[in-house]
Amino acid sequence: MAVNINLNRYRLITLLYVIFVCLSVLNIPSSLLDSYRYSILTLDYQIKSTLDQVGFANKVIEDKKMQLSASDSARVFLGMQNRIHSSFEKVKAFDDNLVKYLASEKTDINLQFYSRKLSEAYYLKDSGLDKIKSDLVSLVKFLKAQPYQIDQAVEQLIPVEDPVVSQSGKEKDWALYLFLHKTTAISYFHIKRIQLILIQNENIYQNAALRTIGYQPSYYSEKEKEAILFQPNTNTSQNIEQQNLQDTFARTPNPSPKPPAAAATPKYPVQADSTNERASNTDNFDEFIQRIITSLHSETFYVGIQNEVLREFNYLMGVDFDFEITPSASMRQQGNTYLIRFPKTGQYTLRFSDKRKFTKKVSFEKKVMVQLIPPPQVKLSGDGSNYFRELATVKELFDANRLVGYLQIYDIPNFPGRINSYYVTRIPKDDDGSPQERILNYGDIFSAELQKMLRKLKKGDLLLFDNIQVTMIDGTSRTASPLTYKIIE
Repeated sequence: MAVNINLNRYRLITLLYVIFVCLSVLNIPSSLLDSYRYSILTLDYQIKSTLDQVGFANKVIEDKKMQLSASDSARVFLGMQNRIHSSFEKVKAFDDNLVKYLASEKTDINLQFYSRKLSEAYYLKDSGLDKIKSDLVSLVKFLKAQPYQIDQAVEQLIPVEDPVVSQSGKEKDWALYLFLHKTTAISYFHIKRIQLILIQNENIYQNAALRTIGYQPSYYSEKEKEAILFQPNTNTSQNIEQQNLQDTFARTPNPSPKPPAAAATPKYPVQADSTNERASNTDNFDEFIQRIITSLHSETFYVGIQNEVLREFNYLMGVDFDFEITPSASMRQQGNTYLIRFPKTGQYTLRFSDKRKFTKKVSFEKKVMVQLIPPPQVKLSGDGSNYFRELATVKELFDANRLVGYLQIYDIPNFPGRINSYYVTRIPKDDDGSPQERILNYGDIFSAELQKMLRKLKKGDLLLFDNIQVTMIDGTSRTASPLTYKIIE
C-alpha cells in the first residue's frame, strides 16, 4: 500500500536544522564579550593618563610660546596638534552623546553590552557615524599635506580607509567593519580606541614642537640633581652596531697633539666649522655625525629609482637636522629611512645641518655620483632552473610563457623597466628540412602567434631571442643581450 509522505514537513525540518547550525556558528560566547569590559576600562585609563601629559605639555607650550613662534617647524607641529585635538574632541563628544542617548532610553553601556539595537540606532541617527568618518578622512588629508609628518598611526591604526581590507583579503565598508552589526561591547571598544590613538598622536606632535627649543621628555633625579632624557627603544641589530661603533670611538684615546700637516685630510669628509675656523669632528665625532656615517647606506646611486640613502636614522628631520640635496632631487621618508629619486646623472651634494642647538649649522657634506641604471638582462620566467643554461624543453617554454628583465644588483631587487618587444627565430635541425621562422613579439608575454611557433619545435631545433628592446625607468631605451636555447625534447 502506498504511503503518503508530507514533503513540506521534511523541508521545514531541514530548514530549521540549517538555521540552528548557522546560529550555533555565529554565536559569540558571552564570556568573550564580557572581557571587553576590562579592555574598555583599560583604554579609559590610558586616555586619562595621556590627557594629563597633554595638559602638562600645553602649559609648557604656553610659557614658551614666544620661542616656539620663532621656529617654522614648531609652528607646523603645533598646527598639527591643534587639528588632531579637534578630531579628538569630536570623537569624545560622539562618545558622551551615546551615553546620554542610552540614558534617555533608561539604560546604559553596561546594560546594552550584549545588544546592538540601541547603539546602532544612535550611530545612524543624524548621520553621526558618517560625520566622524568624514572628519577622520579630513584629518589624515591635512596631516599628509604638512611638510613634516612624524607618525602615521591615525591613518594606519584606526584605520582611515574605505573600504577596509580584512584579514581574509576581502573589502569591507568602513562603518560595517568597525561599528555596525556588532554588539555594543565591540563597537564601543572602537570608539575608545580611536580616542586613545588621537590623544597619543597629539602628544607626539606637542613633544616634537617642544624639541625644537630643546625641551624633551625626561625623568628628573632629586638625588643626582640631573635629568635623564627619554630615548625610544633602539634594540635593533642596526642600532646595536651603531652603538658598538660609538663605544669604540669612546674607548679610543686621543692621540698626542702633533703639528698640523699642510695636506692633512680628515678621517671623514666634514664641513669646516666657520665659527672656529677649523675642521670639526675629524677624530672625536659627535654622535650625530657618527650616526650619519653609519646610516649612509650606499655609495652607488642610480637615476629614476628610489635610492636608499639613510637607513634607520633616529633623528627627527626638521627638528634635529635638515637634509639638502644639490642639485635638487625628490626625497621620501619611510619611518626612519630616507630615499632619494635623482632626476638625471651627474654629481650631487648631500648636505646635513645640525639644528639641535637652536641654530642651523652644516655639519656633514658628501658628494656622490649618480649614474644610469646598468644594462638590463633577460631570462625565461619560472622557478630559475633554466635561467642560465642554454637547453630547454618545449614544456619549459610554455610554462615560462614570457621573458623577464633583471639586474644583478642586490639593492635593486625589482626590475626598474619593461620589455617592449623582441624577435624570436626558430632554426630547425640541419636534416629537418623545415623552413626557418622569425616572429616579432610585442610585450614580455608570449603572443598567440609565438605559442603557435613553439608548438612546432622539435628536438635539436634552436630558438633565438634577439633585438630585445627594453625601456628603463631612468628614461633610456636599451637592447638586452640575446638568448639562445637548444630544444632537448
